[in-house]
Amino acid sequence: EDYIDAQTDHVDIYNFLVHGDSTVKLSFNPGYSSSELALRKAAARHVLQDDALSALMNGHVKARLGSIPANVTWGGQSDAVFLAQDVDFMKDVIADVDNLLSSGVKVVIYSGQLDVICATQGTLAWMDKLNWKGLSGFKAAKRTPVYATTAHQKTNLTDAFVQEYDNMIFYWILNAGHMVPKDNGDMALKMLNLVIGS
Repeated sequence: EDYIDAQTDHVDIYNFLVHGDSTVKLSFNPGYSSSELALRKAAARHVLQDDALSALMNGHVKARLGSIPANVTWGGQSDAVFLAQDVDFMKDVIADVDNLLSSGVKVVIYSGQLDVICATQGTLAWMDKLNWKGLSGFKAAKRTPVYATTAHQKTNLTDAFVQEYDNMIFYWILNAGHMVPKDNGDMALKMLNLVIGS
């Protein structure tokens, strides 16, 4: 991440069309081990804070739901949670996905095309390593366009592609990076509705 940041005028690893000043300009305790320093630096970079979203969730949405206690506040991401999950960071889950698929569980995978850190080509590469009996059928399945809105469909403005076979579905989301709902909210909502069947 530091290399990409230094070599690319601070291209955002979550959406490569975004760049500018590096957001990780923090000082860290000099007593941290090199592995702890790397993890804390990753947390500082990946734990996104969005004041507008926090205001919306803790204001209008909380009021509309009416059931959230006053002492409970919404937070986008927590560095404490990020740090506690370090044992799962960058962990190979191919065997886990294989087990889910073999058990008949519906598996939905999606990737924003502008994401550097979880690049679509990388997602396709790990999917290609699955041992699932339906993989050849999935690979042979046609990738079809998805339109987030009727207006987009009328103008052939493709928002995503979907490829599915049996109980595995893959959405290749266009005009979106790591934060698909933020970058292409209409398509994120369309995908959610397609997944839950409404």
